[in-house]
Amino acid sequence: MEKHNMPRHIAVILDGNRRWARKKNLPVFMGHKKGADKLIDFAKWCGEFGIREATFYAFSRENFNRSKKEVNFLMGLFKELFKRVMKKKNLKLLEERGIRIRFIGDRALLSRDISSMMREIEKATGKNRPNTANFAIAYGGRQEIVRVARLLARLYKSGRISRINEEEFVKHLWLRDFPDLILRPGGEKRLSNFLTYQSAYSELIFSDTLWPDFSRRDFEEMIKEYSSRERRFGR
Repeated sequence: MEKHNMPRHIAVILDGNRRWARKKNLPVFMGHKKGADKLIDFAKWCGEFGIREATFYAFSRENFNRSKKEVNFLMGLFKELFKRVMKKKNLKLLEERGIRIRFIGDRALLSRDISSMMREIEKATGKNRPNTANFAIAYGGRQEIVRVARLLARLYKSGRISRINEEEFVKHLWLRDFPDLILRPGGEKRLSNFLTYQSAYSELIFSDTLWPDFSRRDFEEMIKEYSSRERRFGR
């Protein structure tokens, strides 16, 4: 694979955790745990292939409509993962590998303790370069667009900006670095309100493999497929 044909930024819709668990006659929660573990593998593969940025759709706004028990479990899982990240040895590892962590989404929908942990992680890893891992939690693409439109209207009305254009719009997005490639494992073929604005010219790859089963071979096939495509950006 030619290096210049490699994606710099990959976004992933983490899909298939619940179906993986049901397929194995396990509790749904086991699927979410297995899916969380897969993130570590995926991040390693990104590093091996020189991919500088990855964005993971971890929890959508619509996911709040799931059962209270499942939502509470997922919030607890986030806390567990955040605590693991903040351990000194893991922060040191992130520093050595040059990985900063960012979160995108509506934090007003999350508890104070989770929001506080997010800020701590962002602060602790904020100077790490050149790699970035973004986690979309309480995120919705349409809602992001509406949020920016309202903000720009207020800024224009107050005289803090003199014009509303695409450049100004992008400045206020949660994610301002657009993905080259969006992967959705799990067999579904839709974006489900993920990066609605940012995905305009992204290459899309859909895999039948459930996220917890996504392997290095699947990863390599994804990169190979991307490398074979010619990006036109609407031309």
